[in-house]
Amino acid sequence: MNTVFSPTLLFERRITMASQKQFPNFEKRNGLLIAIIQDADTKEVLMHGFMNRAALWLTRRERTVWLWSTSQKRLWHKGETSGSVMEIRWLKADCDGDAILIGVKVGGKGDACHLERRSCFDQFISQDMITDRLIFSDVSDFFDADDSFEDTEDELTN
Repeated sequence: MNTVFSPTLLFERRITMASQKQFPNFEKRNGLLIAIIQDADTKEVLMHGFMNRAALWLTRRERTVWLWSTSQKRLWHKGETSGSVMEIRWLKADCDGDAILIGVKVGGKGDACHLERRSCFDQFISQDMITDRLIFSDVSDFFDADDSFEDTEDELTN
């Protein structure tokens, strides 16, 4: 008899962590966990993505990174086109159970980024770039910035 794969039933038994939160917590982000990928040896952050139940199950089963593409609405095996498959060294849950840190060894050319770079996080943002190039939308509908900063300043001085 063949077993039917059911990612919905896969994580009915969750781990209760020291923070009393449960892992995995797929409810917080519409069925997705944040996945942060880090070089297991150097600790360099290589990329981030999202995992649904099936991606986490495949990652654990195959010991390579599987993610959920939010733009293409499909599972994808990291490195399936580039050859830079990521071999799992360890997995860590965050304190809320809604994110996972994955230590990997990158195969192939060693590129984690789709732009053929080692890391997706290789560009520094200077203060000049923030003030000169970023366009901020009108946030007055959300909060009064002056009031917010005054409250913060008061809290810091008391």
